[in-house]
Amino acid sequence: MAEAGRLTVRSGLVDSAFGNVSCLVGDVLHISRTGAALDELEGQIEACPLDGSSCAALTASSEFPAHARIVTGTAARVVLHGHPRFSVILSMDCGKTDCPDRDRCHVACREDRRVFGVPVVPGEVGCGPRGLAHTLPPALSARRAAMVLGHGVFTVDDTDFNRAFAAMLDLERACRDEVLDRMERG
Repeated sequence: MAEAGRLTVRSGLVDSAFGNVSCLVGDVLHISRTGAALDELEGQIEACPLDGSSCAALTASSEFPAHARIVTGTAARVVLHGHPRFSVILSMDCGKTDCPDRDRCHVACREDRRVFGVPVVPGEVGCGPRGLAHTLPPALSARRAAMVLGHGVFTVDDTDFNRAFAAMLDLERACRDEVLDRMERG
C-alpha cells in the first residue's frame, strides 16, 4: 500500500500528497488514515473490520464508506484514489448550459457522462443519500476506473495495485493530451 501511495504522488496523480488507498484482506479493510500523505503511509494504515467490531474506521480516511462499499459490492479488493488534475478538469466538461441541476451537478448530475469511456459520477464524501458510497460501486462494478465530478479518480483491481495504478495513469495521460490539444486548437 505504501509503495502504491508513493508512486501515485511521484507520478503527480494527487494534489499535494493527498488521496487514499485501501486493500481488503479477509473481512478487514486496510485503509489510509484521514489526512495521511500518500507518500508517507508507513504507520498510517487503519485495519477496519467490515463487521463494525472496531472503531478504527473513526480515524480512517473520510472516504472509508465508499471504499467499503466498493470492495463489498464489486470484485475489487484494492482501491486507489487520487486527484489527477487533467482528469478532474475533464470530469467537469459539460456542454449543457440549460441544466436545472447546474448549481449542484457535483452531487446531483443526472446525465450519463463518460470521459474516454470512464463513467463520471456525482457524489459527496460519506454515505448520505448523495454519498460516494452509493455512486461509485455501480460505476466500478465492471470497470477499473470511475471519475467523481470535480473531485478525482477511483481505480480498482481484484488482486493488487499495479493495474489500479496503471488505469489511473493511463486515464490521466489521455486527459492531459486532450486538454493540451484543446488549448492548442484554441
